[in-house]
Amino acid sequence: MSKKAKLALMGAVLAVLVAAPLMLPGYMLHSMILVGSFVVMASSWNLLGGYVGLISFGQVAFYGLGAYTAAFLSVHGLIAFPFTLLAGALFAALFAGIIGYPFIRLRGGYFALGMLGLAEILYVYFYNEDFWLKSSRGMSLPIITNNICLFYYTMLGLTLTSLAAFQWIIRSRLGAGFVALRENEDAARMCGIHINRYLMYAFIISSFFPGLMGAFYAHYVVYIEASDVFNIVISEAMLVMAIFGGLGTFLGPIVGAVFIYTLGEIARSTWSAYGHLIVYSIVVMIVCLFFPGGVMGLLRGEVRVPWWFQGLRSTKRQRNSGTILM
Repeated sequence: MSKKAKLALMGAVLAVLVAAPLMLPGYMLHSMILVGSFVVMASSWNLLGGYVGLISFGQVAFYGLGAYTAAFLSVHGLIAFPFTLLAGALFAALFAGIIGYPFIRLRGGYFALGMLGLAEILYVYFYNEDFWLKSSRGMSLPIITNNICLFYYTMLGLTLTSLAAFQWIIRSRLGAGFVALRENEDAARMCGIHINRYLMYAFIISSFFPGLMGAFYAHYVVYIEASDVFNIVISEAMLVMAIFGGLGTFLGPIVGAVFIYTLGEIARSTWSAYGHLIVYSIVVMIVCLFFPGGVMGLLRGEVRVPWWFQGLRSTKRQRNSGTILM
């Protein structure tokens, strides 16, 4: 596709998104707001898991921190919306910078489980905290507006700005360093890349955006509690969306977020309240077995035939050849 065609397509998509509130009912706008949030979070997870190679099960920790930061500042009238969004994101990034060094020393399953443990620790703390925030009873935020269009356009702006930031990071020297770490840390070190510094950059950046989305969510729903904003299912959704779309690609998390959220909501509304969890499980199994490159890899022709399926095909061929000889 030529550059002019890409620009024309992007302009058409942007025009449709801007005009959506004029054409769609409120519940559709609500779904699009949540899709935008997951697009940003899946893309931030992809930055850490797809470009750097650190698989995390606990990114919801920063989502919850952003939500509670925005709630605290808003309830006490310290900062007004929309500056609470930036404050929530910055606090999540600051927290990641403080606790990040021990975590980036871990690799593989140890890092994933360590992040899962961090998310559970924060969940237990905020679920029982009754001194500073009194979050054990949940927190109610001041209502900004009942006009869903304001939240829709705010989310649209945040999503587009975040995607532009991701694109810049990926194309920058920083993004090249992330890929070098993923491919071979020893070779990256020999090329002059400071391993721990780049890992901290990735860890902090990938925490900033979930914090931003958590702060937005707090204002959007007005009432938050620990079991909601520290729900491990949010981390699972980020992971599944990024993997399904294609790790290490810019468009993959976008495609994955739109498809997985839509399919999950259909399953939840027509089948079971936990239908979206079943969708996540099935999608992960299919992707791991048949196209580990996700949708973007499938478009490039990357398809894996499982060994057991190859064995079944070879056995069937042998039986057919034996029948013909007889």
